[in-house]
Amino acid sequence: MGILLSKGNTKEVVTEEGTTTIEGTSIFIKGTEIELTNVYVRIEFKASLDGRTLTIYPSVFLNEFEYSKGNELATNVNTNAFEVAILETEIQSIDTALAYSVEKFTDYGFNAEII
Repeated sequence: MGILLSKGNTKEVVTEEGTTTIEGTSIFIKGTEIELTNVYVRIEFKASLDGRTLTIYPSVFLNEFEYSKGNELATNVNTNAFEVAILETEIQSIDTALAYSVEKFTDYGFNAEII
């Protein structure tokens, strides 16, 4: 299981001050102008002893084949670890970690889906 990450959609945000256009975030190979259509993200996670916290460590690959070869790809995608507090109704699992990862990447401006 992984996450398919692609360029985010452009959004129109209407406020009292007017309308603002927010461009979707594009994916670039680090240090280049090469824009990628999508990338494959795998996550590693740590379930804390408290039963309510997950620490998630994302890694980016060009595609699932490159993941199978261990060839990580340097991109502008933020791969810093992040911590989430899960709901009392959730369990510390890969499914929960993937769902929170999709939410995080969406917050970063990408389109993200579990594949």
